[in-house]
Amino acid sequence: MPRTARGSLRVRGCDWTCKCYRGVRVRNVRSRYLSRASKIMKQKTTRQFDREIMEHVARKRLQVRVRKLIDKWSPILGVHIDEVHVRKMKSYWASINEAHSRMWVSLDLAKQPHKYLELVVVHELVHMLTNGHDAKFRALMDRHLPGWRKIHQTFAGPMTQHS
Repeated sequence: MPRTARGSLRVRGCDWTCKCYRGVRVRNVRSRYLSRASKIMKQKTTRQFDREIMEHVARKRLQVRVRKLIDKWSPILGVHIDEVHVRKMKSYWASINEAHSRMWVSLDLAKQPHKYLELVVVHELVHMLTNGHDAKFRALMDRHLPGWRKIHQTFAGPMTQHS
């Protein structure tokens, strides 16, 4: 693989690189993001910068995980999502915009187990088929994800609302 800069490895056809930051290998971080490190370091403490880098990495990894789940479940449910975005959310795990085929997921889902993440993604995709949490919604969830109620009870933490 071609090398782009000291300590980074460039993947052909992609502007993502692997870098080592403070002794920890950081993958999937845009090289321009880390090249601004010196400017950011002048304005922020090292701890704030570490948190920002790790949050950026967690955000990108979660986006990839959610996209894989959407690619798995979209054909099964017969729905289509164009965009996936990750942001900090205070009261919801995820939300969906049916008109624009856009899903927003909470950054806090990166800390949750895979099966709970899958439950949240399926939950939002089912909302593309029905509004609210009526009998049709529960029937679709039971048909496609048996045992979803137990998973929800086990892992539902401080954010108990779902859109």
